Amino acid sequence: MTKANLPIRERLFAKTVQLENGCVQWVGSTNPNGYGQIGYEGKICTTHRLSWILANGEIPNGLWVLHKCDFRACINPDHLFLGTARDNTDDMVSKGRYVNAMLLKTHCPQGHEFSPENTYRWRNQRLCRTCQKAHQELRKSRRQAKAIMGVE
Repeated sequence: MTKANLPIRERLFAKTVQLENGCVQWVGSTNPNGYGQIGYEGKICTTHRLSWILANGEIPNGLWVLHKCDFRACINPDHLFLGTARDNTDDMVSKGRYVNAMLLKTHCPQGHEFSPENTYRWRNQRLCRTCQKAHQELRKSRRQAKAIMGVE
């Protein structure tokens, strides 16, 4: 029997390693985000979702398969649970894995430093005072030009 003809459960667990912490690590192909992937029923399926399906049945619409262990390559059904996208975000935040990429930036897109003097907050965003001032001056000059030309 070739690998392609093996039952899916055997194909799935043939490429795993049991870890001391209880995780069952997928050591086969992974996607760019680090999740295991395997061909199943003519499609590429993530291995943690397939593991959940084999152990528990279909995944209801709108639900995701989440990791209790936070190890993307783990396919141990005991380490998986169902949740919404919001549950996934809440889980990430509660475990301290959330990083706001904007807070890591040291300069605005125009290259001005996000220093305390040059930064202000608006609706949960950091904005550059230098860029904002330039934008306001441009708007003012456009209004003046329209007034001179008699256009409103």
